[in-house]
Order: sequence, then structure tokens, then C-alpha cells
Amino acid sequence: MKNLFFLESFITTKIIVFVYWLMLLMSVINGVMIMGYIGGIGGFTTGLFFILLSACLSRVFAEILAVIFRCYEQLKAINENLEKSNQLSTPRD
Repeated sequence: MKNLFFLESFITTKIIVFVYWLMLLMSVINGVMIMGYIGGIGGFTTGLFFILLSACLSRVFAEILAVIFRCYEQLKAINENLEKSNQLSTPRD
């Protein structure tokens, strides 16, 4: 709990997953609305195309954000390991 209040750990990765599923849900809802609004075979194909395109773009957006935060976590781990190795190799007075 201390990590959460002092911003030592991120909850953003959990939020990214939630937002991804929310964007997928909105993609389907909007695609179905497009199908109903335009109607016919043109509306169906347009709505289906919208669903597929927005689902792919949502996935790309979520993956980019996840990669950014995972890179930060890995850099933080590397930094901690370097600090530990520097403390071990520093001669003491």
C-alpha cells in the first residue's frame, strides 16, 4: 500500500487493460450503430470495417502504452542492480 501512495509502483498497466477493453466495447457499439444508421449491405460492410479497424487501432494504442511502461520498469530494475553493484565495489574507509 505504501508503494501506491508514494508513487513507487504504477497502477497504469492495470488501467491500460481496462481502457483497452472499454475501447473494444465502444468499437462494437459504434460499428453496430453505423450498421443500423446506414442500413443495407453498405451499412453492414461499413460497420464491420469500422469495428475491425478501430479494434486494431485500439490494440496498437494499448500495446504502445504498455511497452512504454514496461521499458520504465526494466530501466528501474537495471538502475537498482547498478546501484547495488556500485555499493559492493566501492572501497570502504
